[in-house]
Amino acid sequence: MVAVIVCAAVTSVNDWQKERQFQELNKVAGDRKGVNVIRNGQLKIIHQSLVMVGDIMKLEEGMEIPADGVVI
Repeated sequence: MVAVIVCAAVTSVNDWQKERQFQELNKVAGDRKGVNVIRNGQLKIIHQSLVMVGDIMKLEEGMEIPADGVVI
């Protein structure tokens, strides 16, 4: 019985630590999703989830395109 309890405790602590590390990595990855847009005539760096209709994106090599758009 003791072995089962110890094994369950070690497994749950290990899972908890891995989940915490995964959440930290996702946060860092989310912070890096900034894009350069021209909005109201000014160049701004915003998160890709904040791209709106009418924004002109400055595309760079290796960048994810966050929305449908027209290539000029």
